[in-house]
Amino acid sequence: MIKSTYQLTGFEKPKFPKIKGHVKVTLHNCKNGKNEVVEGENIVTNAVRDIFLSNYLGAVDYSKLFGTDGIWKKWFGGVLLYEQAHTLNADNYFPPSDAQSHVFAHAGQSSIDPDHDDDSTRGNPVTSVYTFTNNTVKQVWEWGISKGNVPDGKFIRALSLTHSDVGDAGLGSDYYAFQNFTPFEIIDRFPDHSHNRYDYVYSQYDEANALSFAIGEDGDWYEGHQAFESNKLTVYIRKFPFLKTGLYQTQLVDGTFQQQFTVTLSFNIYANPCFYFDQELKRLWVFTNMTGSSAYSKSVIKYSVIDCLTQTEVDHGTITSDTENLAPLGYGDNSNYHGEGRSVFSAIVFDGTYFYFPTGINNGAGDIKERLTGYQKINFSNQADQSTITLSSGEVDCFWSGVYGGGLIVAPGCVANGSTLYPCQSSIGGLLENNGFTVIPSQPNKPSGFFQRMDALRIAGPYIEGWRYIMANKMLNTTLFNLPNPVQKTSSQSMTVEYTLQEVGEES
Repeated sequence: MIKSTYQLTGFEKPKFPKIKGHVKVTLHNCKNGKNEVVEGENIVTNAVRDIFLSNYLGAVDYSKLFGTDGIWKKWFGGVLLYEQAHTLNADNYFPPSDAQSHVFAHAGQSSIDPDHDDDSTRGNPVTSVYTFTNNTVKQVWEWGISKGNVPDGKFIRALSLTHSDVGDAGLGSDYYAFQNFTPFEIIDRFPDHSHNRYDYVYSQYDEANALSFAIGEDGDWYEGHQAFESNKLTVYIRKFPFLKTGLYQTQLVDGTFQQQFTVTLSFNIYANPCFYFDQELKRLWVFTNMTGSSAYSKSVIKYSVIDCLTQTEVDHGTITSDTENLAPLGYGDNSNYHGEGRSVFSAIVFDGTYFYFPTGINNGAGDIKERLTGYQKINFSNQADQSTITLSSGEVDCFWSGVYGGGLIVAPGCVANGSTLYPCQSSIGGLLENNGFTVIPSQPNKPSGFFQRMDALRIAGPYIEGWRYIMANKMLNTTLFNLPNPVQKTSSQSMTVEYTLQEVGEES
C-alpha cells in the first residue's frame, strides 16, 4: 500500500533576532590625558521590525531595506546624542523635537567633507566591523575638541542609533549635509495608470480598502474640469490591498466595486479640500479657506467632520489663525485656476492635539505654485493655543504632506523640528516644479507607508505619468540608551562612542 502525505506550506513573516547592545562613551582630556568613561546596556526599538512587517501591497522590497552592507550599517549606522533621557520603551522610536531634547552631537557612516565642514555637532566614523562568528557589530565614532561640545550647564544624558543618513545629517539644520539629505527610504514604487482624480488613494481606510473623495456629486469633477462651487462632497471607499487581500483587490483603484456616498456640507467649497482621516473612528475631516474660485482667507479655515460609518456630517465650524499667513487649502484642476498659484492639496498633519496647517506665499506673476513657508500649529480644542513654525532659510517649492513622528514633521522635501522648518531634498526624483505636486501618505503616523504622488496634472498638455511609492521614514531611533551618569563634553576633550550590537536569539 502506497501512502502519500501532502503538507501545505504557509506564508511566514520575517523573523527578527533578539539584539543586545553595549555602549561605551569616552571623554579624553587632551590637556592632562585623563579619561572619563560611561558605559551600559541599551534596548533595541521596534522601528526596523515594524518597517519590515508593514508589507504594503506585498511590495516591500527587503533588498532595499538591507542595504549593500546589511541592515546594521544602514538602519543602525548613525548615532544621535541627546540632552534629555529617553523613555525606555521599544515602541518609543520617533525622535523628540529639538525643544524637547536637543541633539548635541551626531555622526553617520560618511566622513566629514573638508570642503563642507560647517556643522560643529558632527563627528566622524572611526570603525564599523561585523564579526560573522558571533553575529556582532562594533561601531566607533569620534568628535575632536571643536566638535560636539556642550554648553555650560547642559549635559548629554542619552543616545540612540539611527539610519546612517540621519547620523550624517542630524535632525534638522541649514548645514550642507542636511540640505542634501533625503528623509525617506524608497522601498518600492509602481506606476499609477488611473487618471480620474478621485480614484487616487488619499488615505488607508482599513487593511483592504482605500479612501478618496471629490467635490460635488459623483462624476462632477474630473481631469481638466473647471473649478466650481458646491456644498456636496462624494466619498469613495474602494478595495485596495494595503495589508490584507480577499477575492477582489488590485494594485489599481479602478472603482469596479466600491462604496460611495455624497454628503451635504454646512458650507460651500470651490475645489477639493485638504483633509485628515481618523482611521480608528472612520471620520474624515475636510478643511478649506477658499472663498471663491481664486480667492481665499489667510486666517479663517472652515472644517467639516464626516462620519463614514453613518455617512453624515457630524460636526462643522471654523478654525482661526492668529496671523494672516495661511496658504490656500484647496485644489483646482484647470490651467487658469492652478496657473494663479492658488492650489494646495495635502493631508493635514495632526498629532492628537494640534493640527498643522501649511503657510505660504505666492511669488507673483508667472509663478504657478505657492511656496511653503512653514506651518501654523493650532490646538483644535483651544484655538488660543497656537504657534508658527517658520522656514529657516531658502525655500520649499511645493506643499508636501508630511508624516508626524515624535516631535518632527517629516516630508519628502523638508523637515519641521520644533519651531523651525528646514529644507532638504526630495526622496522622489523627477520633481516637476510647474505641477506643484505633493505626495499623500496613507499612514501619517507610522514609520512606513504607502504614498500617492499627486502629479498627474493636465495643464495644457497630455497626462503626466504618476507613481505610487512605499517609503520608510529614516528619522527613527533604532536603539535607546540612557547614560547612567550625564556627561558634558568641553573644548578640552575629544569624545568617542563605541557601540556593540549582538544577535542573541530569535524574537518569539
